[in-house]
Amino acid sequence: MAIPFAAAAAAAVTLDDKFQNLDDEAVYTRVKAEAANDKALNFVVEFNLHEAFIAFNLTSDDFDQLATRKRKDDMVRWINIWSPSMQKPAVERIGAQYGFSKRLLAIMTAPALSFIKQQANATQVSPQGSDVEKGSLSDGLGLPPPGQTQAQVLEELQIYQLVKETVNYTSIDQGKDFLCIGANWLHTRPHSKATEHSPSLLPPRHWSWLALSSDSVVVSFHETPSSEYPEDEEWSMAELVNTRSNTTSVLCQLSKHGVEDFERRLLSLKPVRQAMPRQGLGSNTACEGSSNLFYYLFEDYSSALPVLRTSKQELGRLYFNLTAQRDSQATARLSRSATVLAKLSVFFLPITFMTSYFSVEIPDLVEHYTPKMYWVCFAVIAGISFISLFFFSRMIEILSDVLEAWAHTAVRSTRRFVGLRVQDDRDEH
Repeated sequence: MAIPFAAAAAAAVTLDDKFQNLDDEAVYTRVKAEAANDKALNFVVEFNLHEAFIAFNLTSDDFDQLATRKRKDDMVRWINIWSPSMQKPAVERIGAQYGFSKRLLAIMTAPALSFIKQQANATQVSPQGSDVEKGSLSDGLGLPPPGQTQAQVLEELQIYQLVKETVNYTSIDQGKDFLCIGANWLHTRPHSKATEHSPSLLPPRHWSWLALSSDSVVVSFHETPSSEYPEDEEWSMAELVNTRSNTTSVLCQLSKHGVEDFERRLLSLKPVRQAMPRQGLGSNTACEGSSNLFYYLFEDYSSALPVLRTSKQELGRLYFNLTAQRDSQATARLSRSATVLAKLSVFFLPITFMTSYFSVEIPDLVEHYTPKMYWVCFAVIAGISFISLFFFSRMIEILSDVLEAWAHTAVRSTRRFVGLRVQDDRDEH
C-alpha cells in the first residue's frame, strides 16, 4: 500500500504547491544552485513589492495551468526558459497564449547549429533512411513540410543559424499582446588551460529572446551557446555560469537576501522589486515592475566590461605597434640613406686620390699624362672600387654573423664555467 499512496501524493502536487517563498533563505540558496545546473529547465517568478514566489522546472501541463492561474493585480510574472529548443511543447504553449507567430515559434524551437550539422552529416551518410533502433533523423526537426525534403529543411535552418551567429544580428517581433526582441548578448569568456586551441577573435556571446506582454508578464528564452572546448567540462560549466550571470543576478535581487549580496556591486545592482511603486491612486504597479524587469534583463554592463577592457588593451597595443613600426621605418630610411652615403664615399675615395695624383705637377710626369690615360685609370679604379664595395660588404655580413656566434658561444661557456645559470634562447620568448 505504500507505493500507491506515494503515487497519489505525487499526483496531488498542484501548481500552487510548486511555488516557494523566494525570501526564504533555503529557496534563495537553491536559486543560486540552479543557475549553475545544466539540467535546469525553467523557472517562473511572481513578485510584487512585498512578496515573491518562484517555481522551478515546470512541465508543459504546468504551463497550461499557469495560463489560467490568477494572480494579484500588482503581481509581476517572469517566465524564464533555458534552451527553448529542448522544451518545444512549453514554448509552443507560451506562444499560443500570447499570439506568437508561427515563424517566431519555429525559430525559437529550432535546434542548435551543432545539432543541425550532425543531422546534415547523418543525412548525407544515409540518404536512404535510418534504422529504427538508432532513431529517426527527423526526431529533433519534425516532419518536413509537403514539397520539401529533410535536406532542404536542414539547409534552411543551417543558413538561419549561421546568420544568427553574426554579432550585430537582431530580431524584433511585435504582436497585439507582446513585443519580442532577439539578439546576441555578451558574456565573459572563461580562462582555458588548453594551449593548443586559440580563442575566437569574436567576443563570446549567446542568443536570447526577451518578450514583454500586455498583462505585465516578461518571458525570457536563453539558448545554450556551443562550447569552444566541448571536451573541457570544467570550462563548459564556467561558461554556462557566465552565460546566465545577468539573469541570475536579476533573479537573486528579487529576494531580500539577494539585495544584501549585490548592494555594493554597482554594475550588477538591479533592484527591480525594490523600485516598484507602492500601490496607490492612478499607479500601475505591475506595469512599472514588468517594464523595469524587461529593462534590467536587457541591460548587462557587467558582461560588456571585459570586452571593453580587452578592446582598450588591443587598441593600446595596436597604437604602440604602429608607433614602433613608424619609428622603425624612419630608422630604416635613415640607415639606408647613411649606407648609401657611406658607399658613395667609399666608391669615390679612390677616384679622388687618383684625380689628386694626376693634378700634382711633377715635371717628369706631367709631360707624359694624357686624357686617355686619365680615363683609363678612372675606369679601372671605378670598376675595382665597385666590385670591392659589394665583395667586402658581403664579407663583413658573413664575418659579423660568425663573430656573433663565436661571442655567444664564448659567453655561454664562460657562464657555465663560472657556475652561473645559462639562459636558453627559448626562455627569452
